[in-house]
Amino acid sequence: MNIFRRKFNKIKCIDGCILFEDSGDYSYWENNKVTSDEKEITEFLNKSNSCENKNLLHMGIGNSYIALNLKNYKYLEGITISNNELKKANNLKISNYKIYFKNKYSKNDLIKNRENFYDIIIDNNLKSFACCNNAFENLIQKYNRYLKKNGLIISSLRGMNWSRIVRPV
Repeated sequence: MNIFRRKFNKIKCIDGCILFEDSGDYSYWENNKVTSDEKEITEFLNKSNSCENKNLLHMGIGNSYIALNLKNYKYLEGITISNNELKKANNLKISNYKIYFKNKYSKNDLIKNRENFYDIIIDNNLKSFACCNNAFENLIQKYNRYLKKNGLIISSLRGMNWSRIVRPV
């Protein structure tokens, strides 16, 4: 366990729990096919034209399926805990797509100067990876600050039906 703790960043949630951010080159979702929840969210947003000329935040970018398949968004920012997901997203060279290496449950802001900025936050797994209830409540408070008035959080019941311990694969 000591090797594991030395290799990864030691960030903490608001309650002091040690969180996971992988700056190594391990594989997570960057090479996987689309999940049913990502596909469902993308289809819903495209059918309803909800993204047209909107600023979006996508939590947990995976293989960037959402960035590649959503239509007509103005600007999309993404959060990942995987260095390989970050590299893959940046290699796509989508001009209105910017990725940040952060853990959504960290006590710090995810992205500076984003109060009342996003029209939609996409998080297909809101709570399953939360280390504690205080970290989850802090996340929802961040989302509330980041969203414009009448902004939306889009999630999926399918995405919240599972969880696992996050570790290198």
